[in-house]
Amino acid sequence: MIVDTGFTGSLAIPRSIVDDLRSRGVLTNGDSSGPPVTSTLADGSKIIQESVIVREVILPGCHAFRNVPVIISPTGSVPLLGQGILSRFSSTAIDQKEHSLVLIPEGLSP
Repeated sequence: MIVDTGFTGSLAIPRSIVDDLRSRGVLTNGDSSGPPVTSTLADGSKIIQESVIVREVILPGCHAFRNVPVIISPTGSVPLLGQGILSRFSSTAIDQKEHSLVLIPEGLSP
């Protein structure tokens, strides 16, 4: 997954991963279809994409996020983590030594 600070949505997941999650029962009927989303790409062009509202998303070491809107991107694209989730933390940083993203929940100091 790539952290995309310019992506205002929460998550974008390729169709192939969404289909795999559905076939394994990870995404179920409890995860409802969302409205079509108009996305503006880096080159300024606009596309309409499907979305799904996922009941629960858990990032490693974090609390669960409930009812997360997820954009279904084309197969072969890279999953994106955007501001919709990043903005829920009081602080975010990249640990260059560990090559990891550090997310500090609201109410805690870095």
